[in-house]
Amino acid sequence: MNKKKFIFGTKSENLFRLNKRLKNSIIPSLIYFNINQWKISKKSILLEINNAFENNKIVVRSSGLNEDGHKSSLAGKFLSLLNVKNNNKNIVAAVNKVIRSYGSCNGNNQVIVQKQVEHVKISGVIFTRDINDGSEYYTITYDDYSGLTNTVTSGLKAKSIVVYERSYKKLKSNRFRKLIRSVKEIEKKTNSKF
Repeated sequence: MNKKKFIFGTKSENLFRLNKRLKNSIIPSLIYFNINQWKISKKSILLEINNAFENNKIVVRSSGLNEDGHKSSLAGKFLSLLNVKNNNKNIVAAVNKVIRSYGSCNGNNQVIVQKQVEHVKISGVIFTRDINDGSEYYTITYDDYSGLTNTVTSGLKAKSIVVYERSYKKLKSNRFRKLIRSVKEIEKKTNSKF
């Protein structure tokens, strides 16, 4: 079987490329566009969003060119807006706020629109290597009490655990073993441990 090499791009491009390639993870469907496209084709983009997400609440997320690449991550640096009502007035306001969060605007910076995930039991961030020396430890920073999806990236109170990569199967927590299995699949699909 001929496997396509994974090519890292922006956060939105990475999510889009991984979307149908994963068995252990679900990536909510998404639409993405860059600032230049928004300026030129706002009406058609709004129609696409309205049709794709119908009456669902959506999340409007940043996807800056320098945000989540192969060599670095700026998770939480730019704005993401949750629970946006799917109507043109709210979508336009949310997209424009996300664009303003980039500061000086490169027209190729992107915006992601996804269905809002509801009934969240746990959310957070996982680092696949120690951020200080690159050693083989997973650091999971998580929130399992608020039901929100942005507490960790916004710097609010969270819990953390550190797991040596080779000993993750010894974890007593089934949810963290499943999480690390999912992350290992992503590492394999992207051919990257970082």
